[in-house]
Amino acid sequence: MRLGFESQSDEVNEAASIRNRTSSQAVEPSSERLGGKYGAIRLFFRRTASRCVFAAAGGALVFLCACVAPEIPDIATHVDPNTHIRTDLIPENFLETDGPVRELLWLNASRVFKDYRSFEYYLEVHYEAKEETGLLKVSPGQSLIVVTDGVELKFNGSGSLNARRQRSGTVSEDAIYIATPNDLRAIAYAERVTVRVYGANGVLTREFKPANSEKFRKFVMLFVEGS
Repeated sequence: MRLGFESQSDEVNEAASIRNRTSSQAVEPSSERLGGKYGAIRLFFRRTASRCVFAAAGGALVFLCACVAPEIPDIATHVDPNTHIRTDLIPENFLETDGPVRELLWLNASRVFKDYRSFEYYLEVHYEAKEETGLLKVSPGQSLIVVTDGVELKFNGSGSLNARRQRSGTVSEDAIYIATPNDLRAIAYAERVTVRVYGANGVLTREFKPANSEKFRKFVMLFVEGS
């Protein structure tokens, strides 16, 4: 099973669909501004760069490194061709776990400019699974907790209701959370990071690997300390 590869026309349609869904989402203004913009950028990096293959095996999803395209960068910058406003992000921070799994989880980060000078930071949860496993259905409210060296960072969001998709036997959803520079520093420099995402269908927990921490450190050094 291959997750994330679509034609160019499907990519454009999906980005437009996300913009339409998020434009009517009842959330705080900052997240509403983010909506389709961040979603479309993330989809661009996810679909135009390499995605590994997740194959069905015994009812689970197995991570198979079969990448042939150029690797997705740890951090990236996108400049809107119309507004010339930039977005800096970690486009693909996949949280690996040992052995076969039923659910896949990413925790990405971004700095989204509102104009040429002011910006906000966000965390993005991205979830994927086989159709029979189903959605996590990320809850509104305090649905993301990141534990950094024993200290809980709690994040509130509007949930994933308007960002759930089904395609080719797989399901996925996204949830966005406003973050502070100190939140990002804590995640980047912690020795141990645990991510817990709460949904109507349960709680999904993952631990950072060294590669995850390295991506956050790069992001913080460039776009938090250097901002």
